Amino acid sequence: MAAVSFRRASAGLRVRKDTPHTPRMKLPLLLLSVFSLVCAVRGDDYEAREFSADGAKLAYRLLQPASTEAGKKYPLIVLLHGSGERGDDNKAQLKHGSALFLKPDVREKFPCFVCVPQCPKDQTWSAVKGWTGPNAFQPEPTTPMKLVLGAMDQLGKEFAIDPDRIYVTGLSMGGYGTWDLITRYPEKIAAAVPICGGGDAEKIAA
Repeated sequence: MAAVSFRRASAGLRVRKDTPHTPRMKLPLLLLSVFSLVCAVRGDDYEAREFSADGAKLAYRLLQPASTEAGKKYPLIVLLHGSGERGDDNKAQLKHGSALFLKPDVREKFPCFVCVPQCPKDQTWSAVKGWTGPNAFQPEPTTPMKLVLGAMDQLGKEFAIDPDRIYVTGLSMGGYGTWDLITRYPEKIAAAVPICGGGDAEKIAA
């Protein structure tokens, strides 16, 4: 797994893989260990929320920093779950990874907002064809992905979120979704950690 960061260069957008020794990558490297934790998360740890647009709805959970300072902005991490956690209970998506951000030492050292959306049943984060065949990139994002972007924008207006420190990670179907998101909107994402997913790095760099 490699943490991929995005920074604007004079000639356009540059994609590079950072090493564990790169200071700016501390939070993205933390994401690499997110899915190593699989444990129960109490429903009230993450606030249950919903975003609606164009007649469609996206359920998601939000964890806020344990404490904030006036005038300071904080990172936003978006966790995209796999196909097994789809549904409408706004709970199943917390199964993998979200528990890490509840650890007291993590919350103290890495204060941030964590958004965990839930993809509806029989839908997907990414507009690719199949899991093992040619992953043809589709012109339009899926409805759940559009809603994720809308929720991200809404959170940016509602809370003190640093627009230059938005990170995304995902597992399996969420890994494909992570690639899909950074391919379409690299300017929105500071770094990404797709896990067990697929995508075209050349499209990101284009």
